[in-house]
Amino acid sequence: MKILSSTVITTTLICLLTSNFAFGQSHRQHVPGMSHGRVNNEHPIEPGQSAFAALAEIVSLLEADASTDWSRVSIDALRTHLVDMNQLTLYSTVISRQPDHKRVEFTVTGQDRTRQAIMSMVPRHAEIVSQTTQWGITVTEIPDGVMVIIEPDSTEVLRKIKALGFFGFMTIGSHHQAHHLQMARGKSH
Repeated sequence: MKILSSTVITTTLICLLTSNFAFGQSHRQHVPGMSHGRVNNEHPIEPGQSAFAALAEIVSLLEADASTDWSRVSIDALRTHLVDMNQLTLYSTVISRQPDHKRVEFTVTGQDRTRQAIMSMVPRHAEIVSQTTQWGITVTEIPDGVMVIIEPDSTEVLRKIKALGFFGFMTIGSHHQAHHLQMARGKSH
């Protein structure tokens, strides 16, 4: 068994760098009234914190979309999800094992708010990934979190999942950004 503390740090740094790059890329054009982003190379791009940057990016998209239904918008729901992401990534404990040559198991645990984040995010993410792959994914609730068993469709994918670890698995799929926008629009929880 191996505790993936270095993976947590590496994944967090990659997420921060990626979100900062993506935020900078998506804010190259100035939207009237927008106070974030670069204007004639005179202002910094980084708003100071990645969760704030994610919220600012979504608010900018909502403001730029004339069809936004402001009566349904819930930035608080998105913020709660970002807190869950932070709790899961930084404070959960993950034990990884490969009991045979067909599957990988992750035991993901945490206390209080971290356990809440685990329960909020992991089962739903596993469901989405299983719908878009040929992998067998089982999530079982345990006292302090979940046990995730992944049985991929090839030995190559098994090696990939083992290399990615649990936190890499949680990044699989390009649904995260769209999910954040839908959550802020009040259409997905």
